[in-house]
Amino acid sequence: MITGDDPDAMSWRHSAEMYSDADADAAVLYDLLNSWGPSDDFCLSCVMDAPSVLDVGCGTGMLLHRAR
Repeated sequence: MITGDDPDAMSWRHSAEMYSDADADAAVLYDLLNSWGPSDDFCLSCVMDAPSVLDVGCGTGMLLHRAR
């Protein structure tokens, strides 16, 4: 369980402040090196068939962009 005094939780919360344009560049590079494939088509079909979707922000946003 994460509490307000948990040092790991605090470092996680403050890590969001450390993102920069370099992180965005890394995401673009990741998407270039890991192009869309059959597994992404499968995931997209699951998203499109679902009545609702929760995006937890794990990734570069390529799937969500296509779903929109």
